[in-house]
Amino acid sequence: MLIVGAGMAGCLAAIVHKESKVIDNVTPKNTHQAVFRLRRPDIGDITGIPLKKVKIYKGIWYHGGFVEPNPKMIALYSRKVSDYISPRSITNVNDEIRYIPPEDFHEQMFNMISDRFEERPLTEKIVKENDIIVSTIPIKAIAGILGKGLCAVTAYNSIYVNKYYIENCDYYATVYYPHPEVLPYRATINGSTLTIESTYPLTDKSDIQPVFDSLGMLGVDINHTVKNYVQPIGKLVPMDEKLRRKFITDITDEYGIYSLGRFATWRNILLDDILKDIYVIGSLISKDLYGRRLAREN
Repeated sequence: MLIVGAGMAGCLAAIVHKESKVIDNVTPKNTHQAVFRLRRPDIGDITGIPLKKVKIYKGIWYHGGFVEPNPKMIALYSRKVSDYISPRSITNVNDEIRYIPPEDFHEQMFNMISDRFEERPLTEKIVKENDIIVSTIPIKAIAGILGKGLCAVTAYNSIYVNKYYIENCDYYATVYYPHPEVLPYRATINGSTLTIESTYPLTDKSDIQPVFDSLGMLGVDINHTVKNYVQPIGKLVPMDEKLRRKFITDITDEYGIYSLGRFATWRNILLDDILKDIYVIGSLISKDLYGRRLAREN
């Protein structure tokens, strides 16, 4: 098995499939700086990387106060992050248990598979040389390599991530900001780190004041920024579902390429979902074409 892409999805697939080889056109760096939490401890068990179990408190801040999820809040938030209206994480603001990976989680995973990694881009020649390929690269990129037309728009918004250190804090919370005139769309406290995410750059103190108001950060020095990042491909805008599924199915049947992860399947999914998909792909690989189609129908 050849795995294309050494992001978190590719590294996790390689950890599960220990005989696989991994290629990417660049040696990966820990570029994911947006909020990263796991719903279940399974990935920690599989990788052997310790996760911290915490309770998360959540809320929606709108017009200077907290509100419950409702159709208006869901639509405003969805449009704000992706220019598209669909259910998103804002629909659930119940307190929940989550598992927090360490900051260098991606780096630790890559180190586990680095002896099977080669820095080289995927080409049509490599596709022909390998019977089974698991691709985690963007769906549009794989279409270009195969010379296949993708008759659907693959739009996305970049994410601007600002991190701050909070003294004397050990707390876990997330607040959503659906109001279109508030630049941040989400703020998260993980322990003593406050992460503010937006789809536009935050250039002034007033841009983040709603975050500090909502989290009760009175008296906190908001000039004390830890790091600022830009994540180029951030929030994915859903593409035509019929075309998405057809393309993914066609490249599996024609080339033996299985699509894995957010970018390859163009879905806003979590790493927990990707782990499940890794095992589904493993099951499909063991079937013939008829068996794969039957499994998809069921």
